[in-house]
Amino acid sequence: MEISLLENPVRDGFALVNIALFLAVGVWLLHRRFALLEELTPRAQAVVVCWAALTCGVELIVLRGTLQRAPVLYIFTAIGFFVAAFALYGHIGVSLLSKLLVDVVWNPGDDGVEHPRTGSAEALERTGDSEGAAREYLALARIYPRDPGLWIRAGDNFARLERRHDAAACFERAMMLVHSPEDALLVFRRCTDVLRTEEDGETRCAALAGAFIQRFTGSHEADSVTKWLATRGRKNGFPVEQPSEKGESQQGAVSAGDSGLERLEDHPLGENGRE
Repeated sequence: MEISLLENPVRDGFALVNIALFLAVGVWLLHRRFALLEELTPRAQAVVVCWAALTCGVELIVLRGTLQRAPVLYIFTAIGFFVAAFALYGHIGVSLLSKLLVDVVWNPGDDGVEHPRTGSAEALERTGDSEGAAREYLALARIYPRDPGLWIRAGDNFARLERRHDAAACFERAMMLVHSPEDALLVFRRCTDVLRTEEDGETRCAALAGAFIQRFTGSHEADSVTKWLATRGRKNGFPVEQPSEKGESQQGAVSAGDSGLERLEDHPLGENGRE
């Protein structure tokens, strides 16, 4: 029996565009989750699941009209569509369902704030496995990208491995997430310390300082970074002083060539450093 897909061009064209969008979004979400290790928020997951279910319903209605004279073909086409939907969007539904079960069934009195579980990463740190700890913190940071503490811990472990480029990238990300200028200055100092031996260190330090000054304009810390940046420009790339922590004069600053940077672990970020 001959089946024409152009009996209703508008309907069939809409169905093809809808399927293409369905497949493209599904592949992008798979890449985001398993390649980039970034997870959607529960609200976004709920929206995606509802949209995927609605799309499946619309496509099945269109397929029924197109393949009404071939019921066997319609059944197998519908089965294939369900398999594709589960392969592309099943991980989001499972993740959302697991979060609902944990929040509603096992933790009914929870405050609703999701906190990263860093136990495995901390255990690797205690055993001296900085590479494994860095991977764990980086994976958590991609799942919870708004938590500056995870980026800082990942950067610390990369710095221990002498992977200065990766460490600086983590510190740069953390500096843009913290809210208080005091915490941001600690991260800034650590970042400029690891960048000083990089080929593009001068350029990245200047850009980072500019971002700091623009974000915390009017604070003592911003004034300190402004003086440090001016001094660094006059030195033309030679080792210069690090910005002082409370905007002190040049005399009290810490040299970038020294190891006088305070450990970020000794100054844990408070609640104002998280969103």
